Amino acid sequence: MSVAAAAGLPMVIHVGGGKFNAADAELFIRDILPSAGSSWVQIAHAGGGLPQLDGNNTAVLRVFADHIVRDDPVTRRVLFDLSYLPFPDETAQATAALREQIRRIDIKRFLFGSDFNVRIPLEEIKDIDKLGLTREELQTLRRNCAPWACP
Repeated sequence: MSVAAAAGLPMVIHVGGGKFNAADAELFIRDILPSAGSSWVQIAHAGGGLPQLDGNNTAVLRVFADHIVRDDPVTRRVLFDLSYLPFPDETAQATAALREQIRRIDIKRFLFGSDFNVRIPLEEIKDIDKLGLTREELQTLRRNCAPWACP
């Protein structure tokens, strides 16, 4: 990460999936993320991934949210994509918990994403509707663009 940061490159990091949990997210934020320096870091799948273990994605996202709401300097240039989120078979309760963390972080930090080898963008768009975001939040999401990709 520090080599990419030294070159001024933004990074997309896939931290989630499998057994990656809240404690791992805390270690990542505390011990690894500082080496990104002033580079932008996009967290893939909003910290989740497959296989989705019961509640792990939301727990990981909650750790990031806790740091962001405290205005932790290492999280100031962190964004998240919503690729493959919410999961297609996610329960209403799990989706509500995910939405709560998205709102704590602020929808302005989220980017649309598609895990194209698994799901096409049209499927992703339909599942984003399951998050129950307000019309304003959805409009913000549509306008969001990674700072390194948009002028």
